[in-house]
Amino acid sequence: MAEETAYYLCELALSAAGSTTLFAGRHWEVESRTYYVRDTRFQEDASRIRRNPCIFALLCSFALNLMRFNGVDNISQALYDNALCLDRVLAYEGL
Repeated sequence: MAEETAYYLCELALSAAGSTTLFAGRHWEVESRTYYVRDTRFQEDASRIRRNPCIFALLCSFALNLMRFNGVDNISQALYDNALCLDRVLAYEGL
């Protein structure tokens, strides 16, 4: 039987069971808000980009963060609307 030790930097005093639950919940929140949206709306997993794929990933993250900063809740609808009118994209705050 193997034993594993994990260290976390946290301001809260938590038990081992409490910290596992807290960090596991935060992980899935990040997973569903970021990676799932990037995969389903920007089709990153199906991308055929083989040279410098990190540039495309950075652009997707920038677009997603810009929309979230401007209070967009429905990313799919915003992508459709922005594709139809470049003026909408240029009207975003923070650009």
